[in-house]
Amino acid sequence: MQSKIEINKILKKSSLHFVEYVWPVIKDSIGGGYIIPVEGVTESNFAKNLDVIAGIDAWQIFSNENNMKCMRGIASRVQWYRDKWKNYYPFNTFTIRHDLMSGNDTEYDKRLYALNNNNEYILFPAVTIQSYLSEAGLPIFSIGVIFTKELFRAALNHKWRLEQVEYGNTMMVISWSKLIELNYNLYIYEHEAQLKLFL
Repeated sequence: MQSKIEINKILKKSSLHFVEYVWPVIKDSIGGGYIIPVEGVTESNFAKNLDVIAGIDAWQIFSNENNMKCMRGIASRVQWYRDKWKNYYPFNTFTIRHDLMSGNDTEYDKRLYALNNNNEYILFPAVTIQSYLSEAGLPIFSIGVIFTKELFRAALNHKWRLEQVEYGNTMMVISWSKLIELNYNLYIYEHEAQLKLFL
């Protein structure tokens, strides 16, 4: 069994900040327990497949209301403040890779296929978490948490902005405040003050 120090050495910054800063803040909103980053416990090629194919960055181990141990996959996206961003304020959105110039399947395509073909039992993350942090991790600006099924139900049922990013790829941008207006269930933590708790 690897020690916390050994695991931290092999985690990339996004995973490390998720474990150290994001998870302690939001864990109670989705049942508590503890988190296992995929990178820290899985052979590297399989860890890459879990991320690229299934979209899973971490495993959550928790107990249900009957004290039964349960496990589910989590997708995490961490975004940091950059000095070059003038008048920065956290975007408070979920972003989903929608189109690639290469024409390859995207996060959007893979999650939709898994959700629409649930009888094939295709693996996908149960929960999606997007967080906005300072470059050092603290302070935390904001965190949004939503069940992946809810996020993609919203993605399909409403029109969202598609934003061009590097190399001509596009991201679907889904506003947390708009999701609340539309009565979707999500949890938002902002500026060290809890705003909404729906999960």
